[in-house]
Amino acid sequence: MGCTRVVRTFFELLLRRRWLSIALVLVVSGVLGSFAAQVKPDFSVEHYFPSGSQIERDYTRFKADFPYEDALALVVVEAEDLWTRAGLERVKALEEDLSRVAGVLDTDGLTTTLDVAAVGSDDLHVANLFEALDLSQEDIDARRRRATEDPIFAWRLSPPPPPVGPTLSVTGPHAGATTVVVTLEAEAAKDEVLRTRFYLEVQPVLDEHRARARAAGVKQTLVLSGIPVVRSQYNALVQKDFALFGLALLVVLVLLYVSLRSVAMTFSALVVIVFAVVWTYGAMGITGLPLQVLTSVTPLLVMIISISDTAHIVAHYREAVQAGVEPRQAVIDASVDSAVPCLLTELTIAAGFLTLLALKILVLEQFAFATAMGMMLAWLANMLVLPLILDLMRPAVPAAEEVGFVERGVQRLVPWIEHTISKRPWRVVLVCVLVVAAAGYFGSWVERVYYSFDDLYDDEPMKQDVDYIERVHGGIVPLMIHVTPPPGAGEQPMLDPVAIALLDRMANFLEEFPQIKSATSSADLWRKSFEIYAPEMAREHGGIPPSREAAAQLFLVFGEEKLTRHHIRQDLGSAAVVTVLPNMPSTEGRVILKAIHERIAAEELATGYRLRVTGLFANLEDIDLALVEGLGESLGMALLITFGVFWFVLRSGRLAFLALIPNVLPLALTLAFMGITGIALKPSTVIVFTITLVIADDNTIQYYTRFRRILSLHVKRGEPDPCASAAVETLRRVGLPIFLTAATVSLGFLILLLSRFKGLASLGLLTGVSLASALLADLFVSPLLAMKLGPRIGLVPGSAAKPTTGPLSPAQPLPPSRDES
Repeated sequence: MGCTRVVRTFFELLLRRRWLSIALVLVVSGVLGSFAAQVKPDFSVEHYFPSGSQIERDYTRFKADFPYEDALALVVVEAEDLWTRAGLERVKALEEDLSRVAGVLDTDGLTTTLDVAAVGSDDLHVANLFEALDLSQEDIDARRRRATEDPIFAWRLSPPPPPVGPTLSVTGPHAGATTVVVTLEAEAAKDEVLRTRFYLEVQPVLDEHRARARAAGVKQTLVLSGIPVVRSQYNALVQKDFALFGLALLVVLVLLYVSLRSVAMTFSALVVIVFAVVWTYGAMGITGLPLQVLTSVTPLLVMIISISDTAHIVAHYREAVQAGVEPRQAVIDASVDSAVPCLLTELTIAAGFLTLLALKILVLEQFAFATAMGMMLAWLANMLVLPLILDLMRPAVPAAEEVGFVERGVQRLVPWIEHTISKRPWRVVLVCVLVVAAAGYFGSWVERVYYSFDDLYDDEPMKQDVDYIERVHGGIVPLMIHVTPPPGAGEQPMLDPVAIALLDRMANFLEEFPQIKSATSSADLWRKSFEIYAPEMAREHGGIPPSREAAAQLFLVFGEEKLTRHHIRQDLGSAAVVTVLPNMPSTEGRVILKAIHERIAAEELATGYRLRVTGLFANLEDIDLALVEGLGESLGMALLITFGVFWFVLRSGRLAFLALIPNVLPLALTLAFMGITGIALKPSTVIVFTITLVIADDNTIQYYTRFRRILSLHVKRGEPDPCASAAVETLRRVGLPIFLTAATVSLGFLILLLSRFKGLASLGLLTGVSLASALLADLFVSPLLAMKLGPRIGLVPGSAAKPTTGPLSPAQPLPPSRDES
């Protein structure tokens, strides 16, 4: 009895020193609460790169050379009079006001963008495209053609007009539109607080300019987007989704109250949840884990698991008090009885979430660590806070015959389940076979499709802004080809005509894809400068400077940092081809990436230069590979962990295998459901399998640990069919906690259907449905397997006691099993 005695002694000491224990809990909670306040939101692009992958390393190298790739906010201005002096003056005023917003490095729009121009007949200089606004309409139209047709500006600055016959039309959708590129300082772009400050401060600027246009009687549209803005908008949506946690908590507490019929017990569960969530956020603050789309679900999971443990403890407490046990002793008995099974359950769930590390995607790794810590802290809160609250409040317990309608329903359901599994077990088997068959058939329909800016509903303003920007700007999903020289290339290697020609070829190659409107590189600047400075020589050499000396001379003209920061390092050590793409499906993106990789391999072989595809768009292939390979590895590890824990807890390989079956069936149902409903496999839904498996383990462990104890008692009593009678008796004892836990879990996840993220809504639907099916498996399949295939543990020749009749009293405490002694 060593283990049980130690656990009992702990709880006796905890309650005997109640006020000291409460003080210590509050002190620890205060410390963790201070760390909880340090949890910061972070929606960095890097979180979606497969961890430790080549694409992550390539992106890190690229960001070291070009730190402003993800620092570009976009403001699209569209007005019918844009290409007039009045329209340009409004753009100039807007750019000036945007440049004064905190965190802004500079702006690049019609009145601030730089261009290479001729001075006289034999000189070059860099000047603004619109150096002054007191221009004739003819001059404005000439500069408009440069803004919409010059490869340096087209799409980046203004969309080109659609072709009409041999000439270009000056009308059409978005003909009067331009993009102001707002470059944030590097620190402001990567820090969520500074990024959010920019997002909030820029709103009144845009509102003021909208008001000015209305006052002037001009219809003008201003739309804000870009990577920094989308990150801040994601953060705002996550903050709104926190309201769902409160709604889920309310639903859970109502369900708990109607089941237990006790305000005090329901309040106790609420207190435990609060402590568990605060402790979890404190652990996230200590470990530096950020708040992002998936970790925003962690509090919901902590609440659900906390309620699961609470349900088993308070159910035992209630039964003990109804049987006449003194309240403090009932608290101790309930805590001792639940401590080890709940601990093993939480360890299994935590280990199951940690198997998501096999997917090797940082956003999933952060979710796995945060949730695994939360599971253990939920158990700790139930072992520390709940006994103290119950002992302090001594909640009144309704008489055994005064049960609520939920419990009455469970009590009526058990005989029907017993009848079904005893008299018509083939019905249960048939349903299981159909589920597996459906998984095999409909599971083949499940697609691996996701978007760079995934999970946004079409009516979400952020999604509408992204779609609008794509039509005017070509897209906001960045893709870059980072070009670095071969070893031994010497100083300023990008002056080599071979390198310039390579950049030019890669930009032209990217523009061959219909999805890519424009791809730019420093070769565009060399070509334009060369054609202006020496047009005949430029035609002779295809626009590429023929020597390093010629390239260096031209670079002295256009090499200003603002003009070249996105395309070439100032020391000329590396360069980049830059483009943006629309928010296309991954199936389409993988085709583009495959072609790019094939072309890059050929160019590397021919030139010796190193080319790497990077940017948010470039991770589609690696995510796809991680989903395919990592999902199988993660599920395999989770199944092995589950089986190992079952074997350890139940001390029986047969029982461990039987316990695994009702946990696997919901996975099959989930796969079939995804195929039928068209829910795709992507980072936000791939975790549903692990969540379903490890949370379903909870009720299964609770059922089979108690089944093993009751089976031993039934064997000693000489029952003619101890497995059958123990299976039903166990169901009667744990039916209510199992139902309460499963209903809590399912309803909690179904609340996510209200999320503004499609991925989280799909995750909530899938998990809610799957765990509801896990409840049916625990109620029907687990007792059937235990009844028909359970081991005859405890049967020793000559040890059977005289047969007795009648079930064990539901309020009769179970003795600890031999393995807990």
